[in-house]
Amino acid sequence: MNIWTEHLSRTNIDDFFNEYAHSAYRSAYRVLGDTTRAESVLMESFVETFHQRNVRAEENPVFVFGEILERRVSHIASKYPLPQDVKISNRTLDEFTRNSLLADIHRKIDSIPFRIIDTLTSSAHHNSHSPKLPKMVAGISKTGLSVVLILQLVVVSIIIAIMTFAGAMNVFGIRDIIPTDFEQDEWKIDKQLVSALPYLPLVIQDQPVEFDNSDDSESQASSDESQSSTMSESDTTSSEVTSDLSATRG
Repeated sequence: MNIWTEHLSRTNIDDFFNEYAHSAYRSAYRVLGDTTRAESVLMESFVETFHQRNVRAEENPVFVFGEILERRVSHIASKYPLPQDVKISNRTLDEFTRNSLLADIHRKIDSIPFRIIDTLTSSAHHNSHSPKLPKMVAGISKTGLSVVLILQLVVVSIIIAIMTFAGAMNVFGIRDIIPTDFEQDEWKIDKQLVSALPYLPLVIQDQPVEFDNSDDSESQASSDESQSSTMSESDTTSSEVTSDLSATRG
């Protein structure tokens, strides 16, 4: 087996995988004793090695891959230890599994979140004014966290926030009660509240209404004066008629 001397890229990642996948799979399966875990560790190790190609460009990718694979296998083995009396047989990587793993690697490194992180890492590595960013990214990766996973969580959080805002504005009708014209919307709200009063558990006491009777009093006084004048004139006329009748009789 020849030592890899080229810089990893999207064009030669398939050759790198085909060169070291078989031996790496045998080593992982010998420790883990489970095909699913061995395949998962193998795929994630190749993806992380491809991601580290710019951060650790001065190191040989074979050694980087071996370090990453050993760390991941040790983590899984400590989390899921095998019984001591279990005998692990040798197992090779068949062609179908190899093609499936390579397709998974392509899907990972071609995903939008991975490409964004990869571009940021590459730009930071070539920028001499910010040499701490690649070390920070490498430190995050060594802790067991995936930078791609962190970006995916951020994107999902943004999507959830947008969907929550849209649902609150449209589904629950909050947009309809946000005032655009204060005076007009205040009148609309008052009108809606008045129409809703009969359905509210409120007791409204009747208050006596006081009217201004000054005009009515003046009108009544004028009417009384007019009636008094009419009665006086009527009495005067009756007196005159009585006098005339008395003179005629006499």
